[in-house]
Amino acid sequence: MKNNPTDEKHRIKALNPEKSFMVVAPAGSGKTRLLVKRILVLLALVDNPEQVLAITFTRKAAKEMSERVFETLEVARGDILNETTVDSELLLLAYPVVRRNEEKNWNIFDNQNRLRIQTIDSFCRNITNQYALETELSAVLEPVDNSEIMYSDASLALLKGIEENYPHNRALRILLEYLGNDTELCVKLFTTLLSKREQWLPFIFDISKNANYFNEVISEAIKNSIRNLKITLQEKDSNLCDLINFSENCLATGSERDHRKFLTLNSIIWSDEDDVEGWKIIVNKIITSQGNYRKSLTKTQGFPASGKEEKLLMLNFISWCEKQQNLLTQLNEVQNLPNLKSIPDNNLILNALATVLPRLVAELNVIFTEAGKCDHTQILIQSLQATDTSNDHFSETILNLDQQIKHILIDEYQDTSASQIRLIKNLVANWEPNGTKTLFCVGDAAQSIYGFRNPPSDKLKIEQNIFFGQIECIKLNLLKNFRSDPKLVDWINEAFNSTDTYKNRILSGLSKEYSSVHTRADDAQAKVTFSPVVGGDTEKTEADRIARECEQIIESGSSESIAILVRSRSHVTNIISSLDQLNVPWEGKDIVPLKEKMVVIDLISLTLALTSPANRIAWLSVLRSPVIGFSLEEILFLTSTNDHCEMPVIQALSKHSETPPTELSESGKKILLRVTPILLDAWSNRRRFPLRTLIEDTWIKLGGVSTLCSQSDFVDVADYLNLLEQSSGTYLKKYSEFESSIKKLYSSSDQAVNCENNHNKISIMTIHKSKGLEFDHVFLPYLSKTTMSDDKPLFRWNEVAVADDSYRFLLAPRENVNFDKNEVFEFLKYLNSKDQCAEDKRLLYVACTRAIKTLHLSAEVKISSNEKLSSPPKRSLLASIWPFLMRKIETGEYPITETEKIITRGNNRILGENEIRRLPDDFRNVHREVFALRNFKDSTQTDTENYKVDSQSKNLGIVFHKLIEQISSVSLDFSKFKKKSVLIPLIDRTSKNMTIDLNIHDTEKLCLALSSMLNDKKGLWILNNKIHANTEQTLNYISDEPKRIKFSVIDRSFVYEDCRWIIDYKLSAPKDNQSIA
Repeated sequence: MKNNPTDEKHRIKALNPEKSFMVVAPAGSGKTRLLVKRILVLLALVDNPEQVLAITFTRKAAKEMSERVFETLEVARGDILNETTVDSELLLLAYPVVRRNEEKNWNIFDNQNRLRIQTIDSFCRNITNQYALETELSAVLEPVDNSEIMYSDASLALLKGIEENYPHNRALRILLEYLGNDTELCVKLFTTLLSKREQWLPFIFDISKNANYFNEVISEAIKNSIRNLKITLQEKDSNLCDLINFSENCLATGSERDHRKFLTLNSIIWSDEDDVEGWKIIVNKIITSQGNYRKSLTKTQGFPASGKEEKLLMLNFISWCEKQQNLLTQLNEVQNLPNLKSIPDNNLILNALATVLPRLVAELNVIFTEAGKCDHTQILIQSLQATDTSNDHFSETILNLDQQIKHILIDEYQDTSASQIRLIKNLVANWEPNGTKTLFCVGDAAQSIYGFRNPPSDKLKIEQNIFFGQIECIKLNLLKNFRSDPKLVDWINEAFNSTDTYKNRILSGLSKEYSSVHTRADDAQAKVTFSPVVGGDTEKTEADRIARECEQIIESGSSESIAILVRSRSHVTNIISSLDQLNVPWEGKDIVPLKEKMVVIDLISLTLALTSPANRIAWLSVLRSPVIGFSLEEILFLTSTNDHCEMPVIQALSKHSETPPTELSESGKKILLRVTPILLDAWSNRRRFPLRTLIEDTWIKLGGVSTLCSQSDFVDVADYLNLLEQSSGTYLKKYSEFESSIKKLYSSSDQAVNCENNHNKISIMTIHKSKGLEFDHVFLPYLSKTTMSDDKPLFRWNEVAVADDSYRFLLAPRENVNFDKNEVFEFLKYLNSKDQCAEDKRLLYVACTRAIKTLHLSAEVKISSNEKLSSPPKRSLLASIWPFLMRKIETGEYPITETEKIITRGNNRILGENEIRRLPDDFRNVHREVFALRNFKDSTQTDTENYKVDSQSKNLGIVFHKLIEQISSVSLDFSKFKKKSVLIPLIDRTSKNMTIDLNIHDTEKLCLALSSMLNDKKGLWILNNKIHANTEQTLNYISDEPKRIKFSVIDRSFVYEDCRWIIDYKLSAPKDNQSIA
């Protein structure tokens, strides 16, 4: 166990309530505990608890932090007698908060929502909701996770009017011609760009203002890269010049002469920083085209066999280079620099982009408004607009926030996007550095694994303090690791700090980028293992080994936690299979896609079949599914013989059912007679009832309930039907949107054998999902696997270094249809690739630091023809620390496991009839009462007038629910909404946004209902309680007799005094002869 005095001093200093800090702390260092302590310190000083805002990035993190704060406060107040769960330091900080609560009459224990600990998305939504309620310039939109279809619709809407005489269409035609008039490609590229528009949109407007801007930026970037390399090489100036001149002279006079210029160097220091071509010649003599140091030199580089002395001197120089920190990265950067002389004139296409892209975003905003939905990026953009003070314009929103918030705390700062940082800067723009308002950030650059957000991870590596406006955040570094065993901490320190960021060499000394200091006592059973596997079936070998080791841990009687972490969900198939074979219990979150569950695949086929008679594949899939179960021979006969070849499948079934053919087996005849009437009835009722009702009714009548294997299958069916209901009315309007939505859903029942009532089950999840968690035993399989690379975008962008700690925005379009290479675009690709390599290393670091006691890594390795280990793929996690592991393999510390080569033979065996998974021949459906369709038919028996009244009443209820949801989401004093002048415009905007027409009487009724609720103590109590609060929450369940999938929508629920309250809104009043109850 090690003690670090500086670490303790920094932890104490971080609690100073008058100073702002940027705390950089490694994994397992107790960042959450430090945040809780800081929150308690601040709560003891503020006038209202709302003045302290803590921002996290996941609901789980917000929940954990809130629970820890209130657990400490409840112990300090004496509500919890057992104080063993809360340490004395936290209690000492909690006592003043309890007294403050009583002095100021906060009533914080009864109104826990007054403590503002929330996600950044939730906070942004609060801002936009408040801003929308104050002004008619913005509509209240519902954020959704699946927005790709809306991106595609916006792209199509833009292209649809290309022949019209719109101002932007000339630029659009230029852009389309640049892409070879490929509209499909154009839509695809636009769709991809819109998902990241907050990153490039602030800069795109300035393109046309300065035609030479990007040329200036790339020129500065080139000079900066060459300048940095010159500084590193200056120690070997004269020696390098002599060697370069020798090699160039050999090339100029030898048979290898080419048409390029040849260098004559007098000094590296005084060489031209604009001469990219010359510097590339120098660099290419030191490193290969793959970016590695040369191991040998030939006459191609200018070192013929006759020049042995010069060749030896050059190899010695390269050996010196290998020992220099960051030199390889500098050499690679210069090797990939664009040549200014060969850069095409991109002004025409850049100006076209500057004209078209804002219009594209405008089209997207129109679609958002019409749908009443938007993506989370839009919420962020609107919150930036609401808090913008750049033009000396202050909205009521920013003034309210400035008055309400005195202290901001940000967890996981390294994951904050550049746009989110702009939001924080907007919030503190008018703060004075007088100690009355503070900013407190906690993060770790080594755990930045969300590069697509454009996070500030590199800025955390800068040693100096960081400024937000006038607020200076003093940088504090913590080192203690309270989580992992010393063996793990030492191994991780050595593995990650001895390999450079570019993944291809051992550093001469350990860096400090991934350093931490262990604090736990040594555990004799703690260990780190690496299992390299070579051979034919390495994936199965890895999976079986992990399953056996997990089984051994469980059988030892240990209750310790176990986790298997993978880079991609596609990597878990073999692992789950091996665990199931040994009956090892496991559970996973968001591991198995819903669309891959067989019961859902069958439901999708049924949906597509009943949607279109022409979808032959869907109909054939339905006939083969367990609810019907025809053999392949029977399906072939029923659909492809005689005059039935061109006939829709449903029509062919109808013809055959009149007189079942003798060619069918007896079981086939029974199936035909049983299912055909059901399918014909469903077909005749298309578009008469909601599609969800039709599919559910048909599936149950066919015997779907009887084909389910477990309770988890019921949940998957319910999830699918709920999604179908959300995506359709009486028919599926946009199948592409529905298909995109289902791709994002995962089985709610990601668990296998014996999971129920088993507390020692294996957790399977992606590495990203494991962030913030810890496990006693961690397994990391398939480290040599890579992920799919991204498609080439319309343009690339990045911030490039132009001087020390100075960056400028650079953007370059892809090559045009003639494939003219754009060197700036390729340079940005190199920078992105370098960032991705660094992020791969950080991702593996996050995975390794989840372990407390044991860490087990495994990967497939390759052996080259010369019997040496081959380097793994550069984008694999294994490559991140491969030089370190290779050294361990070569010394025998990690022995290689060889597997036998698997020979796959063809299988011509014909499946027997008994191997078809289907219902019995004499199946009778015991679930004949179909609740959904029956209820719908009953409702259609009312007369037309009553139906219209009921329909309008339902619409009023929908608008009322939406209004309550909007008002409750704003953490403000509700008194302003009691005014009729505020409520009526709010009701009008909301109803129009939902495309529901209201008359004056309807508006008055809603206004009265809202006023009644906002003036009622119980109504305010319902709105104010936000601890674990949910609105419009769908609850799925299965009735016992008969088995039916049902669902209910809970209007509002929350936790109050350890009890879950469920609220059901009713837009009605008791009649004269009725009581409120």
